[in-house]
Amino acid sequence: MAWGRIGHLQPAGWDKDGWPWMGKDHDGNGIGEPVSHSPKPNVGKAFPVSLPQSSDEFESDSLGLQWLWNHNPDDAFWSLIERPGWLRLKAKPISSKSGIAGVRHLKIPFVEDSIHFAYNTLVQLAMGKECSATIKMDASQMSEGQRAGATLFGKNYGWIGLVKENGTLKIRANIKGKYFNGPDFQGDTIYLKLAISAPSNPRFYFSIDGSTFQRLGDDYSVGRDWFEGIKFGLFTYHLSQASAAGHVDFDYFRYKSDGQRPEGQ
Repeated sequence: MAWGRIGHLQPAGWDKDGWPWMGKDHDGNGIGEPVSHSPKPNVGKAFPVSLPQSSDEFESDSLGLQWLWNHNPDDAFWSLIERPGWLRLKAKPISSKSGIAGVRHLKIPFVEDSIHFAYNTLVQLAMGKECSATIKMDASQMSEGQRAGATLFGKNYGWIGLVKENGTLKIRANIKGKYFNGPDFQGDTIYLKLAISAPSNPRFYFSIDGSTFQRLGDDYSVGRDWFEGIKFGLFTYHLSQASAAGHVDFDYFRYKSDGQRPEGQ
């Protein structure tokens, strides 16, 4: 299952005039209504239950179908071919016109340093009751004022990653806008881990060597009433006053879930 938005099948077909119908027309008014139970469609044979692809080594020159952009992407700010085998995300300054700032039905006040308003956040839905993702990120080309890392968010958000301030990379977690400070970071490559378990308890970890992980940040509720569910994400952004745009490269996103494993994983 995916956390948040519910996905389900409805019966559908075409009437004698060639018009599509969906659901069941209970009162004969020509309008189909959703049904809670329905026979499975006959597709000719039985297929094993499987899940969508989730983990990604970014070895293709196109994104897998499990990924989506949190907002309309700016294609000049991401690439799978500039460094083959890695996903490159380039930082773009947040502005009051970016993200969901212009969506009137979402009453979230604009905050410059908020992932809700960041460009080019690449996401996929959380699945199962227990799930986690481990990410390898090259931060050697980050620039002053840039934030980059991995996020778990819905109505509320949190992320863990790096911030570059006064020429120094710092390990930080941001939980609903509150920063938690980790140590200064001296290397190029950092490993990040996101984990979540029912009913909604995200946890963030970082590692220097990819083996020993240290937790950073408090517990929080991600909020399961968000209109698009709960999502894992990869991100980078600048604040508006940034003078230069850096980038980060992601080597892999490795996903684990207590649900059935996707084929090939």
